[in-house]
Amino acid sequence: MAFTEFLIALVVALIVAKILEEVFVRLGLPPVIGDIVAGIIVGRSFLGIFVPEEGTATDALAWLGVVLLLFYAGLETDYRSFIGGIRRFIVVSLLDVSLAFINGFIVGWILGYPLNQSVFIGTILVATSVSLTVKTLLDLGKLDTDEGLTILGVAVLDDIQGLIVLVAALSVVVYGVINIKDIAFVALSAFLFWLSAVIVIGRLSSGIFKVFSRLHIDNALPILSIILGLLVAALAGIIGLSPIVGAYAAGLALARCRRFQIVSEKIKVIVDLLATLFFVASSARIAIEVALKPEYVWSYALFIGFALLGKTLGNTLGSRIVGLPWNKALIVGVGMWPRAEVALIAATIGMAHGVVSTPIYFATVMLIIVTSIIVPPTIKLLYRMQESKSHTS
Repeated sequence: MAFTEFLIALVVALIVAKILEEVFVRLGLPPVIGDIVAGIIVGRSFLGIFVPEEGTATDALAWLGVVLLLFYAGLETDYRSFIGGIRRFIVVSLLDVSLAFINGFIVGWILGYPLNQSVFIGTILVATSVSLTVKTLLDLGKLDTDEGLTILGVAVLDDIQGLIVLVAALSVVVYGVINIKDIAFVALSAFLFWLSAVIVIGRLSSGIFKVFSRLHIDNALPILSIILGLLVAALAGIIGLSPIVGAYAAGLALARCRRFQIVSEKIKVIVDLLATLFFVASSARIAIEVALKPEYVWSYALFIGFALLGKTLGNTLGSRIVGLPWNKALIVGVGMWPRAEVALIAATIGMAHGVVSTPIYFATVMLIIVTSIIVPPTIKLLYRMQESKSHTS
């Protein structure tokens, strides 16, 4: 009976999501907004019929969706263009992380928090989650552009740097000093893991394709490719990186062999279905009536404003420095706005150590809600402005 009730709730959630996707597409907006609104409607905020709790099978299935989405994004990326842009991505990422952290620290200072709490607010704002941006760029057919590759590359490096900043912040909170050895170890192991995964699997990609293709199992190529992507995602999680970074690395590495394009075509349906589940589940957990307490409004406005400002300045200026025109640089800046799991993890760790207050935790939740809603239409608007200028010139 419980399983039947789960199926009914899942079906209702997916039907509402797909209806709203159609509505938003007809309005000229990215369909992912429909998934987010659907989650708010069927989830904790309103109907309460679909509320996947953390740690449940539904939650795990939703996370599988975003892991597969990033694996798919890797397969859809031009390997040579991405690898050729690594130096540019490093420049942008360094500026992005620095300004995001500084902006977060300023928020803490304005709100009157002590040094260690301000440091942790900066740590929360460093985090980026580009799954929403990736889905939007895929829907618009813009993932494999200069700005799309920059967003993906910077996001990978941001995740590594975010882990380093979190370790440093914890050192300040727990020990009162920064533990250089721990930070160096985390930085080196995270970067070497990601780089070795991309290079080793990339060099073996043609051989992997031949082996998988010769097997007599039904759909051996797409299934074993997915398993390989999940393995690398799991290994990334073990060393402290977000599993989606590992999944993207695996997809990108396999993309070095152009024949793996057939895999992305075969898995697109399941990726679309589970990605929809992820975005619905993400917004379904949020209780808007709790988050929208009047006494938190000033904290939210300040927190969200500086969060968007830091990412916009860091990524836009960084992208300009490495040669992107202003219009594409601004798309990178906006594309790096979203926060999700990494920001919440940092906020939760901060709460556990007594350095993140309830208003800041809810501000993190509100940042996730706001960026989830405004990023897709903002990116589409920027592309429309870009296209209108090209037509008039």
